[in-house]
Amino acid sequence: MCGEASVAWRSATRAASEGWPRIGMTWAYAVSSKTLTSGGIIMSFEPTVSNPETATPLTPVEVHPRELLEGENRSIAEIEAIGRQIRVAFPPRSRDLEQDEEWFVFDAGEGWQEMRLHDYDALFPVQGLYERVVYDVFRCDSPPVIRDLLGEAVDAGEIDPLRARVLDLGAGNGHMAARLREIGFRHFVGVDLSSPAREAAERDFPSLYRAYAVGDLLNLPPEEAPKVDDEPFQAMTCVAALGFGDIPPSVFAAAVNRVEDGGKIVFTLRSDFVDTDDRSGFAGLISALVERDAFTDLRRKSYTHRINAAGVPIEYTAFCATKTRDITPDEIPA
Repeated sequence: MCGEASVAWRSATRAASEGWPRIGMTWAYAVSSKTLTSGGIIMSFEPTVSNPETATPLTPVEVHPRELLEGENRSIAEIEAIGRQIRVAFPPRSRDLEQDEEWFVFDAGEGWQEMRLHDYDALFPVQGLYERVVYDVFRCDSPPVIRDLLGEAVDAGEIDPLRARVLDLGAGNGHMAARLREIGFRHFVGVDLSSPAREAAERDFPSLYRAYAVGDLLNLPPEEAPKVDDEPFQAMTCVAALGFGDIPPSVFAAAVNRVEDGGKIVFTLRSDFVDTDDRSGFAGLISALVERDAFTDLRRKSYTHRINAAGVPIEYTAFCATKTRDITPDEIPA
């Protein structure tokens, strides 16, 4: 069976018969850190493969029919297993795309569809698709890095996970909160611009969040505002959501100001956004907050956030700081 699978990826005719899409004049290729799915067979490939003709398939494994999960809280691994039943493929010129321009095609059992990676309103309704692309294929490591960084503060006695109320900014479908649950945190409040993100969190990790507000943190609807304003927080997390316009510095500051003094602020930035010539406004803001002692006890870690569809690493920096005061309006970049 392994030899037969190998031949399949040397034949465009066979690729067509197995239902892989054609983009322009080139067959789309599938890339995964662990698996490449074709029909009922999973074939393992190296993570940076960009052409199926150069791939070396290993022993195929049978795939169970796609099933959706319902019911009580479940592990991240269970959601990722659902995602691995989805076929994904990427355009051959993915190397030319910026991080917020990446797109792919997928088949979750209803035919091939095109999707932009940052179109979260379309991405989250397909259970497991976010996990399939971002975690399985692109090997995203940000939530575990943030978990471990905040875990250092827990080990140092700087925060009590059982008592801390955590504001999860840009919460998505709950991966960051689910990771923090692994080290003892229990009280999460999510906030995101996307209603489908909240619905996905309720679907994938029911009862994980005590509350989940949808809207702009600077102007939340009346029915959403009490979810984040009733009590102060002891920690705030924001993972891979800063610097692309999704969450501007003003919203980041509003989230920080909802954390009580002495609380932990934990977030990530793409490493080139940390540079002094950064256009997002975050480099200057973070530097000013550290210099003026608004952020103290700073921990930081450089790491690979994920790879892109061409296998190129995307480098990020994770930060964990103690907040000593609110961010003032004059400190927020225009």
